[in-house]
Amino acid sequence: MDSVVQLLRNAFCCVKDLHLFPSTVLYDVSYTAFLNLPTPLNKTTPLEIAIAITQFYAFVSVSMSGYRLMTDGGTKKLRRIEKLLQNQSKVKKNADDTVQDLVMERLEKEKESARLDRFVGALVMSIGLAFFWLVGNSFHVTETDWIGGLPALILALSVMEIALLPLLYYMVMDAVGLLGKAAVMEYLAKILRKCKNGVPSVILTDESFSILLQKGWNPFWAGKSAVDDDETAEEKKLLAEASSIVSELESWTQDKDKGAMKAKIQETASRLETDAVTVRLEAYRQIVYFILNGIAFYGYMLGILVYFLGENEGTISIRGVKLGMSNSEAEWSGNFAGDFAWTIEPIVILFSPPLFTLLKPKTLKSKMD
Repeated sequence: MDSVVQLLRNAFCCVKDLHLFPSTVLYDVSYTAFLNLPTPLNKTTPLEIAIAITQFYAFVSVSMSGYRLMTDGGTKKLRRIEKLLQNQSKVKKNADDTVQDLVMERLEKEKESARLDRFVGALVMSIGLAFFWLVGNSFHVTETDWIGGLPALILALSVMEIALLPLLYYMVMDAVGLLGKAAVMEYLAKILRKCKNGVPSVILTDESFSILLQKGWNPFWAGKSAVDDDETAEEKKLLAEASSIVSELESWTQDKDKGAMKAKIQETASRLETDAVTVRLEAYRQIVYFILNGIAFYGYMLGILVYFLGENEGTISIRGVKLGMSNSEAEWSGNFAGDFAWTIEPIVILFSPPLFTLLKPKTLKSKMD
């Protein structure tokens, strides 16, 4: 739903930027006269109302998504992980070194992930809240001083730009991580093809163990935080998780049915070889996201720059930033570039999954010795 609304919002903005369909109802203020809006809000066209509605949706949904990520995925989860790390000694008494290492490694990763989610959530919520002033701008409210006027709009856009900058970095890091995961999957597939007596425990890490499982490793603490669980309940869950890992490891390393274990290993190798292709495509998609959001960042930044320049065209270096365009050209071109890039992004989000399914090779048959 969010992607569809984003597509509509930015497509409407592109229509406005290019002034498409000029003789249609989209620009006829008589169709909004029944709202009895005061001056200057009565200049709002049907197209601007459509943009404002989709912007208000973003204001609510993006702000709430950021808040939930910051609290449930960040602060609350971090509190729970830290509590589980304190109970890690219980696992040491009831599991071997491999299980201890897997649990500890995953908890430490989840701890860092929770800290990152808390920060990213704050960034996302900042972007969401800034949409309030964009809604006001679509209704021409920023032509008044009711919500701070044009300076407040520019401040809101500046907040969005500042928040987007670290998110661009994380997009690159996500792409690098996915490329690394694809390489690990291919490496594991090669090792599994050579395995005749089970998977060697030396290759089992949090990442490789999760990759081996068809649905991944999703320990109980990876779900919604339950910070109200008492300490005894958490200990029991932790011990149950360790016991589950032991059972799973045995099916890969010392299953009594050697034939079934060998077939499972070879089938997994085939799956990893094909899944690695999809993961690599997901990495390329992240790079596309980075490029599109980088264009949007640069484009909207030009509008902010032009506002502070006023009538001044700026120094040679600033004119270079504007790519030699005049202030008015830079403002329009930057705004359109941002709107267009953020129109393409949801199209990629919506249509990449079926495309990946088409590009994914068929699972290779297991190579049985």
